[in-house]
Amino acid sequence: MSNIIKSYAAQAPQGELSLYEYDAGTLKNDEVEIKVHYCGICHSDLSMIDNEWGVSQYPVVAGHEIIGEIVAMGEGVKGLKTGQIVGVGWTGESCQHCDCCIDGKDNVCNQAVPTIAKMGGFADKVRTQWQWVIPLPANMDYAKVGPLLCGGITVFQPLLQHDINASHHVGVIGIGGLGHMAVRFLKAWGCEVTAFSSNKQKYDEIYAMGADHILDSTDPDSFKKAQSSLDLIVVTVNVPLDWNA
Repeated sequence: MSNIIKSYAAQAPQGELSLYEYDAGTLKNDEVEIKVHYCGICHSDLSMIDNEWGVSQYPVVAGHEIIGEIVAMGEGVKGLKTGQIVGVGWTGESCQHCDCCIDGKDNVCNQAVPTIAKMGGFADKVRTQWQWVIPLPANMDYAKVGPLLCGGITVFQPLLQHDINASHHVGVIGIGGLGHMAVRFLKAWGCEVTAFSSNKQKYDEIYAMGADHILDSTDPDSFKKAQSSLDLIVVTVNVPLDWNA
């Protein structure tokens, strides 16, 4: 098995991606090697490429919405098999022995390592700790699954964190890459859904996704219609809004 991985990497902040080969070394006992079939592009990839958070180490091989096929496994890997189609998201490694990891909250492990920091999915192959490899059902359109591993998880987690059920009325601010998945999840959950959007051209599509109501996120007067009616608001925007309203 070759340890050479071919990728596209940024060599400096805001640098263009260029072909980059690196030696991944010997496969670790707890690692899985995955042949990448698809990889999504998330704004966090851009943040890492451009060092917006001040933590990037170059070269940066971004990509953390990875869909691929297991081609090799370390001897300590459990519950997976070669040839299996799997996904890998933001995190690629955690300590597996701290209180958070033992309690099933390994996403907040103090020693968690992002997939990008381990060399991400803009490559022909990627390696990750087996506990972070997610087996995928056979009936999915794998070309479209990638965003579920990042944005999808981000907007689904609040449903569990806040014990949301079908009796709840939930608002979603910003119906874009994350917000549209939030609307779809909430509708499937049985909730009444109010979408906040600044783009009236999206309204027909937002209703088709399952929203029961739409409010103009740039018009505080429209919020009066929903006053005291929402059990939870999921915010997916990164622009200034009138939060007091």
